[in-house]
This record gives sequence, C-alpha cells and structure tokens, in this order.
Amino acid sequence: MFRLKNGKRHRAFNLGPLEWQAMEIVWQSETCSVNDVVDRLPQARRYTTVMTTLSRLFQKGLLSRTLSHRRFLYSARVSRQDLERASADYLLSRLLSIQSGSTAPDVMMCYLLENLSRHDTERFNQAVETVRTKR
Repeated sequence: MFRLKNGKRHRAFNLGPLEWQAMEIVWQSETCSVNDVVDRLPQARRYTTVMTTLSRLFQKGLLSRTLSHRRFLYSARVSRQDLERASADYLLSRLLSIQSGSTAPDVMMCYLLENLSRHDTERFNQAVETVRTKR
C-alpha cells in the first residue's frame, strides 16, 4: 500500500514496460494528452494502444485526467519514488509469499543479491549502505 498525493491509500501495481514509459512521460510533462505521449515514446505505438494504456493507469488510480477541448489531459497522482517503492514492495511480497516452509524465497533473494553485486557493484554497495543507515 502507498499513499497518493491526496492522502488516500492505494495498493501497489506491477506495471508493464509501456505503462512505465507512459508514467515517465507524464512525470516529465506534468500534464499531457494521448498525442503527447505517442509523440514522446521511444518506439512507435498506435494512438489507440497509448489511449488504452493511459486509461488503465487512470483506472488503477495512478493518473488523473481532465477533459479539455474534447480530449483528456493526464497528470500523475503518485510520485515516481512512491510508485517505485510500491512496485518494489509488491515484488518483494510476491517473492516472500512463496509457499511457507519453502527455501525458494531465500534462494531467490541470494541469487538476486549475488547477481546485483556481480553486475553492478556500485548499486549493490549503495543498497547495502542504505540498509545499514536505516537500521
């Protein structure tokens, strides 16, 4: 769960790549239309695909929209940091909810940490330092 800008609590969502790209564009623009998002996506997408994606993000409570001159303008209801944190919490809760008594969560956590330390030592060290600081 996380809090939206208006203080209401909302559950975390596991977003797909296009949803993340759309959210990134909205965060950068503050408000934008479907056409704005279509124009700024790194790869070509149909208008209707982007319209559906923004509509779903609105239904999930992550975007707000207002009608302006016969088109919707979208803005973020949640910050990037809050959504990233909620997504990480969601992923971790899914990982740890694997059958009780199973060693699978421990194995997966070790695998993730080993790979992070091997592929991105700086990020691994930052994560370790963050955990130390918060304890």
